Amino acid sequence: MKKIMVVFVLAALVCCTVVVKKYVDDLRESEASCRYEREAEQADDTAFKQAASAFKIAELEKYLKDFPTGNHVVDAAERIRELKDEETKELVWSERFSKAGTWAAVVSYCGNLNEGGHNDWRLPTIDELRTLIKNCPKTERGGSCKVSEKNACLADNCFSQDCYCGENEENGHYSKLGDGDGVWLWSSSGNSDDPERFWYVSFARGMVGSLLKEGYEGDDDSVRCVRMQVK
Repeated sequence: MKKIMVVFVLAALVCCTVVVKKYVDDLRESEASCRYEREAEQADDTAFKQAASAFKIAELEKYLKDFPTGNHVVDAAERIRELKDEETKELVWSERFSKAGTWAAVVSYCGNLNEGGHNDWRLPTIDELRTLIKNCPKTERGGSCKVSEKNACLADNCFSQDCYCGENEENGHYSKLGDGDGVWLWSSSGNSDDPERFWYVSFARGMVGSLLKEGYEGDDDSVRCVRMQVK
């Protein structure tokens, strides 16, 4: 009888060992699967952000090819449509900047502007203003500075050392339109962390930053209105 009990206990132990081993193997497999899914999702997110920030159709099409079932397929297709639409148009800037003052004042100024026979002028987005920067690859459109309305990055943590370059002795060094270093141009893109602040471009350092919409006393807060026209 004792021998039978011993055999029974040993068999039970073997059975338990097999069950435990299977449980551990299943757990490891599940953890590996979750880790793979997380890594795949991170790779998908990174690839889309890089493609979208480049503002190039080819980069977005490459994303769709590499991640045909990715989380951002719809977003990439929409961005491609937007870029193709932009290719048929061009930004036209007002002939000169105006020292209109506060953010509310510049919105009103552009809304009432009649220049060159056109009255469809408006305040530019921060992405559009970045097209006016030169000699600072970090803040030019598609540069490493993350501040972008199209990429939905308008919070404080989007600003970094990549959002400005060094000072330059040549006045207007960072402006394609020759605006001097003292010119700060408002955008229509609000800071998503603070409704009282809006993003701007300063040509003193090719800088992208955010500013209280009331501005700072003594500053020459300015505006260059923009409109779109078919090429």
